[in-house]
Amino acid sequence: MSAPRVVQKEGEEVPVEVLASAITAIAAGMERVNKSRLTRRALVILLNAETKVPFYAIEKVLNGLDDLEKTYCKPRAKK
Repeated sequence: MSAPRVVQKEGEEVPVEVLASAITAIAAGMERVNKSRLTRRALVILLNAETKVPFYAIEKVLNGLDDLEKTYCKPRAKK
């Protein structure tokens, strides 16, 4: 199987390393949110109040963001 290709604009490929870096940055941001004083429930309530998106959908997106790196990136090699 060949390496996956990511196309951002027609005819322009994005290197997998760039995508992996972005996913890692998102995962780090979610980790900071999860460690903040704001509870998960409060975050969901605030997002629901602002967007009117249903609670279950917000939870599903937050869960997906929590698992993004684990799902799409290989574990880092231990030094």
